[in-house]
Amino acid sequence: MNTAARLAGFLLGLVVVFGAAYGVGQAVGPRTPGTPPPASPSLSPSGSPGVPGHGHN
Repeated sequence: MNTAARLAGFLLGLVVVFGAAYGVGQAVGPRTPGTPPPASPSLSPSGSPGVPGHGHN
């Protein structure tokens, strides 16, 4: 397999992946303004996740 064929295959794969992502994004649509963002785990002041009962009082 020569270099040009490999590059063409790689570029075709990128087009397929990004095209699928675009299609899914169009099907799902944007988030509505009234919807709160997804919850993220809270961090303790030290920057590590606060796990009760593991030395964090």
